[in-house]
Amino acid sequence: MDRINVGEVVKATGGKLICGTADAAIESVCMDSRIVSENSLFVAIPGERTDGHKYLDAAFDKGASCALVSREVDVPNGMACVLVDDTVYALQELSRWYMSERLSMKKLAVTGSVGKTTTRDLLFAAVSSKYRAGKNNKNFNSDIGLPLTVLTFDSDMEVGVMEMGTSGGMHEVERLADLVRPDVAIITNIGVSHIEHLGSRDNILKAKLGIAEYFSAENTLIINANDDKLCSIKESHPKYKIVTVGNVDALCDVDYLVKDIKEIGTEGLKFRLCHEEGEYEVELPIPGEHNAINAALAIAGAGAAGVSVEEAISGMADMTTTGSRLRMIEVGGFRIIDDAYNAAPASMKSAITTLMHAEGKKKIAMLGDMNELGEESEEMHFGVGRFAAEHDVDVLITVGEKAAAIAAGAEDALRSKMTAGEKTRTTIIRCEEKAAAYMVLKGIASKGDIVLVKASRGMALDELVQRIEDDYKGQ
Repeated sequence: MDRINVGEVVKATGGKLICGTADAAIESVCMDSRIVSENSLFVAIPGERTDGHKYLDAAFDKGASCALVSREVDVPNGMACVLVDDTVYALQELSRWYMSERLSMKKLAVTGSVGKTTTRDLLFAAVSSKYRAGKNNKNFNSDIGLPLTVLTFDSDMEVGVMEMGTSGGMHEVERLADLVRPDVAIITNIGVSHIEHLGSRDNILKAKLGIAEYFSAENTLIINANDDKLCSIKESHPKYKIVTVGNVDALCDVDYLVKDIKEIGTEGLKFRLCHEEGEYEVELPIPGEHNAINAALAIAGAGAAGVSVEEAISGMADMTTTGSRLRMIEVGGFRIIDDAYNAAPASMKSAITTLMHAEGKKKIAMLGDMNELGEESEEMHFGVGRFAAEHDVDVLITVGEKAAAIAAGAEDALRSKMTAGEKTRTTIIRCEEKAAAYMVLKGIASKGDIVLVKASRGMALDELVQRIEDDYKGQ
């Protein structure tokens, strides 16, 4: 972050300086008192579990020079304090001011139901081959996380890659787009995540299109042409340019064609990309057939920012993913595909396909609840279970109340196979809690096996993976 001062915070937020001096320096912005650094602006955000206003002393002790508060509080002597009506809104407005007044960069934004963080990471790697770039830290893609991300950028950055997420509100992505005003945007797909809140895929489409709400003729929206809802907008939004990416099953004409996809087990992925400039071989260090489309979206996004296809492919060759997304771990002689960050029906099935392409004596799938699927939740879990059994997963471990329908779907598929005289090989184990699943996995995983762990973020199955890692550390 470029240095600003307290007076500029007052100006940007419309707040009132109630103590301290306007010329006090600010070199970072933080909402967690545990990670405050020298000359930080500490944003006191009231939350469900705790209230940031309680931690002003701790923030000051660690070097915070100013606090942003929404009520009159006792402030440590020597600390500046700016009073606003709403600290979250003020943080957003500070990021808007900082973006417009201090930064001059190409702004690329990514949203979608699934795959947006991986696409963001791919896009960042692609543009970093040519430009000095920044991106969201971890999963900072919310009404708080994105402003905090913007406030880490500095004036030397040439490109900002920003993921925009939602908790299920219709206008959340639009609000983030208003703060950032992206030049180029990518929508990965319109799935069923948040359908519980938004009611239909049509409403999810409207919510995601908020990313392009402020576009004009010089802006570009890049969409997945394999998605029926996204293809439906191609002719209805003439005010900005639409670029399409898809494979041979695309539902509308494509500008970037993905073909000849080949999974290299857990090592990665190869495919061919056809574009008006030519045909290219692409090799990624991440597995998952679905990531071919994600990579092509990223290449198209980088192209809109002035990066050639060759430069983008070169940059993605060394990319790393954020968090628990198809992360490979070797413990106790067996391997874990840690994909516990998030889950939806399509990504569950894709991860199972990746598992079945990987080498391993036993293929074990530990699958947990998928959240926010609305009235069709049970049916969608059931379908994932059928898919797992139809693809001959050796052991299926389900975790959680909703995931019981995954087990039921697998059992249904096994009955169908038996009726048809086919061999069945899937063993199904139901667990209600993570602790039970942990004991099951420790009991059945052996040398040479490979284990997929996947669920919605709320299940926190990454904690189970970490526990397994700790158990086998050094072995």
